[in-house]
Amino acid sequence: MSTLIAPEFRAIPRYMSAVPDDVPLDAPELGAKHLGLDLKPQGRQVGSLLEARREDGRPLYRRVAIQFARRSTKTTSIASTLLGRCLSTPGYRVISTAQDGSRASTALREIMYILDAVDPDGTLGLWETRWSNGGEMILFSNGSRWERRPPNASAFRGAAADALWFDEAGEYGPEVSDALVQGALPLMDTRQMGQVIISGTPAPSRTGLLWDSIVAAQEGKRGTGALDYGMGEEDDPASEDVWWRCHPGLACGLVDIEIVRERFELMPLPAFMVEYLGYWPKAAHDRAIDPDRWEECAGELALPDTDRFVLAFDVHPQSSSAALVAAWRDKNGVARVSLTEHKPGTNWLAKTANDLLVKYPKARLMYDAVGANLDPARTLERSKVKNRVKPVNSKDVQAGQAAFVRQVHAGDLEHPNQPGLNAAADCLQWRESAERGRWFGFSRSKGDITPVRAAAMALFEFENNTKSSIGVIPNAYT
Repeated sequence: MSTLIAPEFRAIPRYMSAVPDDVPLDAPELGAKHLGLDLKPQGRQVGSLLEARREDGRPLYRRVAIQFARRSTKTTSIASTLLGRCLSTPGYRVISTAQDGSRASTALREIMYILDAVDPDGTLGLWETRWSNGGEMILFSNGSRWERRPPNASAFRGAAADALWFDEAGEYGPEVSDALVQGALPLMDTRQMGQVIISGTPAPSRTGLLWDSIVAAQEGKRGTGALDYGMGEEDDPASEDVWWRCHPGLACGLVDIEIVRERFELMPLPAFMVEYLGYWPKAAHDRAIDPDRWEECAGELALPDTDRFVLAFDVHPQSSSAALVAAWRDKNGVARVSLTEHKPGTNWLAKTANDLLVKYPKARLMYDAVGANLDPARTLERSKVKNRVKPVNSKDVQAGQAAFVRQVHAGDLEHPNQPGLNAAADCLQWRESAERGRWFGFSRSKGDITPVRAAAMALFEFENNTKSSIGVIPNAYT
């Protein structure tokens, strides 16, 4: 069934600065009307953020960062607000730019094409478009003006503006960003209603004007606001639920889900995550698990108080080590993991796992059915406990790892502060591949991550496929 018309708007910003409930949207609606557009839900959020005012009538946020996936009306929503201001505020001045002069011209020309189509003969008498190559501008009958400039500080010197719009700011490198901040922002110093708008999609790294502005808003820096749609570290990029939440263009019915499915199958995963899910790639040294959140999840060593705990093992690709982990929820409903064994080599693994399964007949054992895991799995599958030894498919491995990080970051997990688990969590990094996967990656993680990989498998299996029997065997697993 086609989903060009979305049944409901399910997109949720990863972050949006607080605004009053009753922000007037007269300017965005006026601009949208003249552009022949309807404001989508995310367009109203953009308008609310830009139009929010302090008690003295000045902008609540003088610097605003807006990050959406492509094809989500980000540009048209901002353009509607600025056009509405130009039409309704005599003498209002807008300067816009993009990642280079050519694309700055193209962006403004798109708006000019629409205005000329709306009023080809100039009978409305509201604006005049000027098409000089490199000097494009819109002049309004009330004295307002909208012009473009290339993204370099010298182009802004000597000018003044009520609104500076840096579009596609994710494409500005750190040096360009620094120069623009130093050269362009002083243009606003004498404008009481001055506002800087910084918009775009994520850059290849967490640097630059757009990233810095989003972070500044999240940190509560004075006068800085943000609207940021994008996936979090714990989200599974293969989940369509994540797509609906992170892509406002999909959620509002502008983009068909079938198109997004095609892009997911054809694009390299890292590119899909950036363009469609608003994900900011991490640097090579960034961790998959926030160390502060992991430390907050540390507790005392505990033993399962249920006979239906789940075991999982994971073997290093070079068979240099292996880990065996148990997962369960205790009688208070707290999710727990415990590192049962973690040793060099693999000769010990099959016997240790077999002995535990014999001792606890309702426990079961999971493993990722690839590479070095297969050898101990074959040994166990020839044993009397083979019916409780189960492979985990790649989709569930991915989902389990995403869920594990999500539970840690939400504080919905407790671990016993064991050195092996701590070391694995500390060095753990994501590996993103074009072959449709995002994994806890051995090659990028500078250490042995088998304990965390096993913990994620065990906990995912327990959460999704266990009918727990709490308190049946007190202090089991000794």
